[in-house]
Amino acid sequence: MPIRVFKNPGFTTPIRLGISSYSGRQAGISIGPFSRQRYTTTKAVLRPNIAVVGGGHGGISVALRLVTMPWTRLTKPKITLIDKSPRFCFLPMLYELALGQVEQWEIAPKFEDLLQDTTIDFIHGEVQKLDLEGNSVEGIRLGGNHGNDFRLPFDRVVLALGSQPFNLSSVPGADEFAMPFHTLSNANSLKLKLNELRAKKRKGDVINVIVVGAGFSGVELSSCLAEGLGSAGSVLLVEPSDKILARGTGFNRITSERALITSGVFVEYHSRVSRITERSVEILKETENDNEDRDYPYDIVIWTAGSAPNSLQSKFGLPTDSRGRIVTDSMLQVEGHPDHVYALGDGASTPSSDGYYGTAQVAVQQAEYVAWNAWASLTDNPKLRYNYTHLGEMMVLGSANASVTTTPGVELDGRLAWATRRLAYLARMPTDNHRAKVAASWAAHPLLTRMENVVKSNVGADTFRSESTFGS
Repeated sequence: MPIRVFKNPGFTTPIRLGISSYSGRQAGISIGPFSRQRYTTTKAVLRPNIAVVGGGHGGISVALRLVTMPWTRLTKPKITLIDKSPRFCFLPMLYELALGQVEQWEIAPKFEDLLQDTTIDFIHGEVQKLDLEGNSVEGIRLGGNHGNDFRLPFDRVVLALGSQPFNLSSVPGADEFAMPFHTLSNANSLKLKLNELRAKKRKGDVINVIVVGAGFSGVELSSCLAEGLGSAGSVLLVEPSDKILARGTGFNRITSERALITSGVFVEYHSRVSRITERSVEILKETENDNEDRDYPYDIVIWTAGSAPNSLQSKFGLPTDSRGRIVTDSMLQVEGHPDHVYALGDGASTPSSDGYYGTAQVAVQQAEYVAWNAWASLTDNPKLRYNYTHLGEMMVLGSANASVTTTPGVELDGRLAWATRRLAYLARMPTDNHRAKVAASWAAHPLLTRMENVVKSNVGADTFRSESTFGS
């Protein structure tokens, strides 16, 4: 049963989590009251300005959630979302995009389309300065208004800048020859590279792919690539430890290991990439008795290991931890700046995440609290302490294969897990309108596949295979 946000929070009811529709705006996790203490700060602010910097899972969720808060006519804010990309990106499905299993518009709609039925303003721009004394965000517009400066005053600002890939320059040759897999642009680049290689390779040639890092991204990408390439490809997964998915559940690890074996992925454990040249990857394998260097030829090297907070945060003059993440208190307010500045997601160091970070579900849950607390601080209502609830893990392992574990102990694999993951991610799409469009597209896909099979049977499978490309 959906759990709604209560109008009079702050007393005896414990916090609970559930799926709600936010008055038709967004599916997500709503929060109920749980604390007797009132964290009031000031009288209500009239017609405030709220700036949300970063349009990833956390940023878009905060902005949409703020719209649905019980503002009065006089306290209703102007909400502005700022992002350097013109598109939102549903990052957990980048694998499917790279392999042509979903369309770009399905998982990466334009912000202007996504927000057209809301009161949220969008600035396609890059933030360059956070003026904490003047309470403004300053930057430069991109896209059609490229080069025009903007200065956005705020009463509250939310920092949701996310993370960036590992600094590849620390490994000789990696910056020049390896391809990160972290963003929409990375996924599109990989798709183009795969199509290019398929077009150039002669019959019988093998496309050699090396994936660095056997975390969630590395394992999911390797499995999908191996299945997509089939006998035309060879996938090597490099991992410095003795197991894949160091942060994953036992069930997902076992299921993933089985999927990697079935799809033909070879895993090099206890191994590190020490150098990349134009033609080969030098891999150092650490053994009990000795270390051994081996050179592996490649067509693509994809780096999924490691990430860091967005480097822009270091320019803001805010307190950070040893990893460069902005430090917040239990209500996700930046330390030293109560009420006015909030931070969440990959770029924030927050209490009560129980070691979970770097995932969409953490950012989305934090967004609920940030939206509530920003509203509460502007309307003289009680704030809520952030409390993370782990809901489980979902991994894609092929075009019809996945692994799912949930906190109550449900464990699924194969086609059922794949369908469960798809439905769960469909529910997590940011707005009802976009969710409906994607649902219609995915529902039509089986019919299109059957029609494609008819075409194959008529023109000949060999002819079809020779002309097909990833994502075309």
